[in-house]
Amino acid sequence: MDAKRKLKGMLARIFSDATADESERAELRTYLASGALSSPEIQEVIADFVSTTWKITVADGVVSEVEKQRLREIVEVLGLAKGDVPEEWSRVLGGTLDTSEEWVLLRTFIDRAQAALLADFLRNQGIRVSVEGAFSAGVLPGVQDVRLMVLADRIAEAREAAEAFDGERV
Repeated sequence: MDAKRKLKGMLARIFSDATADESERAELRTYLASGALSSPEIQEVIADFVSTTWKITVADGVVSEVEKQRLREIVEVLGLAKGDVPEEWSRVLGGTLDTSEEWVLLRTFIDRAQAALLADFLRNQGIRVSVEGAFSAGVLPGVQDVRLMVLADRIAEAREAAEAFDGERV
Protein backbone atom coordinates (compact mmCIF):
# COMPACT_ATOMS: atom_id res chain seq x y z
CA MET A 1 0.00 0.00 0.00
CA ASP A 2 1.19 3.51 -0.82
CA ALA A 3 2.54 5.28 2.30
CA LYS A 4 0.28 8.32 1.82
CA ARG A 5 -2.83 6.16 1.45
CA LYS A 6 -1.79 4.19 4.51
CA LEU A 7 -1.53 7.37 6.59
CA LYS A 8 -4.84 8.74 5.35
CA GLY A 9 -6.54 5.41 6.09
CA MET A 10 -4.96 5.34 9.53
CA LEU A 11 -6.23 8.86 10.26
CA ALA A 12 -9.74 7.93 9.10
CA ARG A 13 -9.75 4.81 11.28
CA ILE A 14 -8.30 6.53 14.35
CA PHE A 15 -10.84 9.36 14.27
CA SER A 16 -13.84 7.29 13.11
CA ASP A 17 -15.21 7.02 16.66
CA ALA A 18 -14.43 10.70 17.47
CA THR A 19 -11.72 9.76 19.97
CA ALA A 20 -8.10 8.72 19.69
CA ASP A 21 -7.01 6.53 22.57
CA GLU A 22 -3.40 6.35 23.69
CA SER A 23 -2.62 3.21 21.66
CA GLU A 24 -3.93 4.90 18.50
CA ARG A 25 -1.92 8.02 19.24
CA ALA A 26 1.20 5.90 19.78
CA GLU A 27 0.55 4.03 16.52
CA LEU A 28 0.28 7.32 14.65
CA ARG A 29 3.42 8.78 16.27
CA THR A 30 5.35 5.62 15.41
CA TYR A 31 4.26 5.70 11.78
CA LEU A 32 5.03 9.40 11.39
CA ALA A 33 8.48 8.89 12.92
CA SER A 34 9.21 5.84 10.73
CA GLY A 35 10.42 7.91 7.80
CA ALA A 36 7.92 6.34 5.41
CA LEU A 37 6.86 9.88 4.46
CA SER A 38 8.73 13.16 4.39
CA SER A 39 7.48 16.13 6.42
CA PRO A 40 5.96 17.82 3.33
CA GLU A 41 4.22 14.55 2.41
CA ILE A 42 2.82 14.21 5.93
CA GLN A 43 1.57 17.79 5.83
CA GLU A 44 -0.02 17.15 2.42
CA VAL A 45 -1.85 14.04 3.71
CA ILE A 46 -3.05 15.84 6.84
CA ALA A 47 -4.30 18.80 4.77
CA ASP A 48 -6.16 16.40 2.47
CA PHE A 49 -7.59 14.52 5.47
CA VAL A 50 -8.78 17.79 7.04
CA SER A 51 -10.40 18.89 3.77
CA THR A 52 -12.11 15.53 3.22
CA THR A 53 -13.26 15.33 6.85
CA TRP A 54 -14.78 18.80 6.64
CA LYS A 55 -16.63 18.01 3.38
CA ILE A 56 -18.09 14.83 4.88
CA THR A 57 -19.00 16.63 8.12
CA VAL A 58 -21.04 19.36 6.42
CA ALA A 59 -22.49 17.24 3.60
CA ASP A 60 -25.89 16.87 5.30
CA GLY A 61 -25.98 20.49 6.47
CA VAL A 62 -25.93 19.53 10.17
CA VAL A 63 -22.91 19.12 12.44
CA SER A 64 -23.82 16.71 15.23
CA GLU A 65 -22.23 16.66 18.69
CA VAL A 66 -20.28 13.52 17.73
CA GLU A 67 -18.97 15.29 14.63
CA LYS A 68 -17.96 18.30 16.76
CA GLN A 69 -16.10 15.95 19.11
CA ARG A 70 -14.33 14.39 16.11
CA LEU A 71 -13.28 17.85 14.86
CA ARG A 72 -11.99 18.80 18.33
CA GLU A 73 -10.08 15.54 18.63
CA ILE A 74 -8.46 15.97 15.21
CA VAL A 75 -7.31 19.49 16.14
CA GLU A 76 -5.97 18.35 19.51
CA VAL A 77 -4.28 15.12 18.47
CA LEU A 78 -2.68 16.50 15.32
CA GLY A 79 -1.77 19.79 17.03
CA LEU A 80 -3.40 21.81 14.28
CA ALA A 81 -3.19 25.59 14.31
CA LYS A 82 -5.74 28.17 13.14
CA GLY A 83 -4.57 28.18 9.55
CA ASP A 84 -4.67 24.39 9.28
CA VAL A 85 -8.47 24.04 9.29
CA PRO A 86 -11.27 25.78 7.37
CA GLU A 87 -12.56 28.93 9.09
CA GLU A 88 -16.04 27.37 9.32
CA TRP A 89 -14.54 24.42 11.24
CA SER A 90 -13.30 26.83 13.88
CA ARG A 91 -16.69 28.55 14.10
CA VAL A 92 -18.46 25.20 14.58
CA LEU A 93 -16.17 24.51 17.53
CA GLY A 94 -17.26 27.72 19.20
CA GLY A 95 -14.35 29.85 18.09
CA THR A 96 -11.68 27.69 19.72
CA LEU A 97 -9.53 28.46 16.71
CA ASP A 98 -11.29 31.69 15.73
CA THR A 99 -8.96 33.56 13.41
CA SER A 100 -10.49 36.93 14.32
CA GLU A 101 -9.10 36.67 17.84
CA GLU A 102 -5.48 37.44 18.52
CA TRP A 103 -3.59 34.54 20.08
CA VAL A 104 -0.16 35.14 21.61
CA LEU A 105 2.59 32.84 22.79
CA LEU A 106 2.63 32.18 26.52
CA ARG A 107 5.37 29.54 26.61
CA THR A 108 7.30 27.11 24.47
CA PHE A 109 7.97 23.57 25.66
CA ILE A 110 10.08 20.69 24.43
CA ASP A 111 8.10 18.22 26.54
CA ARG A 112 4.52 17.64 25.34
CA ALA A 113 3.46 16.38 28.77
CA GLN A 114 4.54 19.59 30.50
CA ALA A 115 2.64 21.68 27.95
CA ALA A 116 -0.48 19.55 28.49
CA LEU A 117 -0.27 19.92 32.29
CA LEU A 118 -0.06 23.71 32.12
CA ALA A 119 -2.79 23.84 29.45
CA ASP A 120 -5.15 21.82 31.68
CA PHE A 121 -4.32 24.06 34.66
CA LEU A 122 -5.07 27.21 32.64
CA ARG A 123 -8.33 25.76 31.30
CA ASN A 124 -9.38 25.03 34.89
CA GLN A 125 -8.75 28.73 35.58
CA GLY A 126 -11.15 29.61 32.76
CA ILE A 127 -8.42 30.66 30.34
CA ARG A 128 -8.77 29.44 26.75
CA VAL A 129 -5.61 27.76 25.54
CA SER A 130 -4.39 26.49 22.19
CA VAL A 131 -1.59 23.92 22.27
CA GLU A 132 0.12 24.01 18.90
CA GLY A 133 2.50 21.31 17.77
CA ALA A 134 1.64 19.01 20.68
CA PHE A 135 1.44 15.97 18.47
CA SER A 136 4.14 16.78 15.94
CA ALA A 137 6.92 18.03 18.23
CA GLY A 138 9.80 15.61 18.17
CA VAL A 139 8.01 13.40 15.64
CA LEU A 140 7.90 15.45 12.45
CA PRO A 141 11.25 16.59 11.10
CA GLY A 142 11.96 20.20 12.02
CA VAL A 143 9.16 20.44 14.61
CA GLN A 144 10.71 20.47 18.07
CA ASP A 145 8.61 22.83 20.15
CA VAL A 146 5.14 22.75 21.62
CA ARG A 147 3.64 26.24 21.78
CA LEU A 148 1.12 27.22 24.42
CA MET A 149 -1.01 30.06 23.05
CA VAL A 150 -3.57 32.21 24.88
CA LEU A 151 -5.83 35.06 23.84
CA ALA A 152 -3.98 38.38 23.82
CA ASP A 153 -6.47 39.99 26.19
CA ARG A 154 -5.84 37.25 28.79
CA ILE A 155 -2.02 37.08 28.57
CA ALA A 156 -1.36 38.88 31.87
CA GLU A 157 -3.79 36.62 33.72
CA ALA A 158 -2.30 33.56 32.00
CA ARG A 159 1.25 34.56 32.98
CA GLU A 160 0.16 35.00 36.58
CA ALA A 161 -1.60 31.62 36.59
CA ALA A 162 1.44 29.95 34.98
CA GLU A 163 3.69 31.38 37.70
CA ALA A 164 1.30 30.03 40.35
CA PHE A 165 1.36 26.66 38.57
CA ASP A 166 5.17 26.66 38.62
CA GLY A 167 5.14 27.50 42.34
CA GLU A 168 2.76 24.64 43.15
CA ARG A 169 5.03 22.14 41.42
CA VAL A 170 8.26 23.12 43.20
